[in-house]
Amino acid sequence: MTSMIPLGKFERVDLKEAWPTEDGNFTPWLAQGESISLLGEAMDIELEIEAVEHWVGAFKADILGWTFREALKAIELQRSVEWKRGKTLREVQ
Repeated sequence: MTSMIPLGKFERVDLKEAWPTEDGNFTPWLAQGESISLLGEAMDIELEIEAVEHWVGAFKADILGWTFREALKAIELQRSVEWKRGKTLREVQ
């Protein structure tokens, strides 16, 4: 017989009590280390937070961030652009 893992008990809570405001309470809670890590695990992606409640044009992003994969793509793209720019400059000279 296998041993059972003890589990906690779900408890119903009033979300407005836990997080009275979305921008001042919920978003900062979600963006903190452990919360965002748990969300990433649930979604099977690695999340990296860049900013919280950040203006993007005329809108405010609750959480601005990258997945690890997106960050690697951005680095690869930047290197590719720099390489092409360097190659073009060498050809012009």
